[in-house]
Amino acid sequence: MVDFFVRHWEMRRSIWMVMAHGNAQEVLLKGAPVQEKIPGVAVKIQMETPRHFDPTFYPVVLGDFLTDISEEGKDAIVAAVRVRPMQENKAGQSETGSTENNQLMFEGAGVFRGDKLVGYLGPSETRGARWVKGKIDGGIYTVPTPSEGLWASLVTTSGSSRIEPVITEDNISFRIEITDEGYI
Repeated sequence: MVDFFVRHWEMRRSIWMVMAHGNAQEVLLKGAPVQEKIPGVAVKIQMETPRHFDPTFYPVVLGDFLTDISEEGKDAIVAAVRVRPMQENKAGQSETGSTENNQLMFEGAGVFRGDKLVGYLGPSETRGARWVKGKIDGGIYTVPTPSEGLWASLVTTSGSSRIEPVITEDNISFRIEITDEGYI
């Protein structure tokens, strides 16, 4: 499949890459929300909607994905999507198990080594991957406070990271320094 993306002369490197949790056919056939009848357009709209407050979403374009899978020692990460029943129907009542009104939910990311899918990242792991790669534009995090049992919401406006290898006699590890700016 990846070979097709690389070699096809009409393929644009600026298109969004998304992978399905499970069956891609389900996403394409059942994933269009009420407002948009074409699932591909619905995915494109959701990918292009600013997601500053959702750091668990991992947007990537085809060109970046192809670069990541072709570089030695680097794994590619792609946003993962699944179809879920809508939380509310048109009348505002709770939906349970209806297949008529579905919504696309971005949940974590898929990790590729070469052109093979090797696993999935959950939401917190995806956020960590974005921090490490320096792709955090902002987000809302709930963090513990120094007072026992109290939590606060931290709104970050920007972030950066620095990775430093630590080499000992028989071990290699990494020290990752993450800097976030924001407010409580």
